[in-house]
Amino acid sequence: AVVSTQSTGTEDGTDPTHFISLDSPDYTDSEFRPWMDICYVEATEPTPCEDGQIVMYPVNADTYLAQDGLIHGSDSYMYVGNSGWDGYTRALVDFDISGVDSTMALVTPDTSVYLRMWYDGPEMGKPYNDPKQMDRQLVAHTVLTQWDESTATNKISTVSGSNKVSWSEPMMGAGDDYSEDVESSVIISESEGPQDVWFNLTSLFSEWLNETQGDLGVVIKDSLHESIPGYFLKFGSNDNSDETMRPYFWICQEKPTCEPEDGEPMYIEDTKGCVSVANHTLNYCVAKNGPCPDDESVVDLDGYMYGVTAMWDEFH
Repeated sequence: AVVSTQSTGTEDGTDPTHFISLDSPDYTDSEFRPWMDICYVEATEPTPCEDGQIVMYPVNADTYLAQDGLIHGSDSYMYVGNSGWDGYTRALVDFDISGVDSTMALVTPDTSVYLRMWYDGPEMGKPYNDPKQMDRQLVAHTVLTQWDESTATNKISTVSGSNKVSWSEPMMGAGDDYSEDVESSVIISESEGPQDVWFNLTSLFSEWLNETQGDLGVVIKDSLHESIPGYFLKFGSNDNSDETMRPYFWICQEKPTCEPEDGEPMYIEDTKGCVSVANHTLNYCVAKNGPCPDDESVVDLDGYMYGVTAMWDEFH
């Protein structure tokens, strides 16, 4: 069967001079039957946090290094890749591990911590002949050199007083300024549009938490086509006016224990006036027990906060 699209006339009222014939799905030669070409990319997202609680932690600092030698720590976007005359770029993202409770436990040892970055699409730098958008494999490496978003450039990592501290080589040196080991990788295909991008940093985060690895963040770079001109990959930074575009750490952590288990009854004398007589909205747990931080005469209950806002009675 052949489907013909015929019209009794054209838009200007004249008789048509050509017709278009389209083969139907029943055509004898399968090569000429209509078909649809669908290109899709498998998304990598965090494993569902079913046995814990999800906490999103903001990043401490971010910037990107470019061949222009400028400081980009307060820019609204970060760029990774290569765009012709502008050369290649790399992004730096830092996390302050001191803001995390040292007793915090991850639900799983390999899929509990992800760096989420908002990919805002490709962007061309300076005009370039025949720019090509291509698949780019982004990788995250552990940073080994101290850096500061307010001073970092392609040559300078930080400034100490009047002294400028340089990277081991321009754009950071492998093995010196960042580890050559890949912590996580993500492929962004040329046809992909804006979306969340997730880097699994569970292993590295555990090292930060256990103080077996210095917390200096990660560098995100293109490991596939960094030297090939094309388009930059554009990511929202921590200074973006749209909070939904800012990077953050997605962490699936164990829920806190809210009540002591098998604890013996004990009295705590409120000699410092810590207990409030007013009503208060409490935090995640029903209430927190604990003495004043400067009262050394009482025993602190393990895992519970100082500064009591509520006390249990004999009926608990």
